[in-house]
Amino acid sequence: MEGMTIQRALEKNGCNPIGAQTVPNTFTSIDARSLLAEQVNNRSSAQWKKANFIMCSKHRSHSLAACLEGWKLLAEKEENQVLFLQGDDGVYRAYNWRGNEIHGRVEEIIDKYKIIK
Repeated sequence: MEGMTIQRALEKNGCNPIGAQTVPNTFTSIDARSLLAEQVNNRSSAQWKKANFIMCSKHRSHSLAACLEGWKLLAEKEENQVLFLQGDDGVYRAYNWRGNEIHGRVEEIIDKYKIIK
């Protein structure tokens, strides 16, 4: 078998090469320091960056604005991820890839934004 033959067969059967794309219907939990890291936009450097939904705890000393800026650097290009970010009041709020707050019940948000493949 030749490499190109195998690759074409995989693609023909719905397989995609692993890349920086978001993994459908996945979630992870992180700390805000992850969003503030220097290379937050390097999606290949950590698995958590590819989750469909990300829950992020935040200490009051971390700026909400800085966390959302890091989030946009990571997620804006893919346009298919949701961040549940803990506010200074301890309550989590949902944000889309542009850093805009998403309103609604958590079940509604998950249903609307989960990637269906």
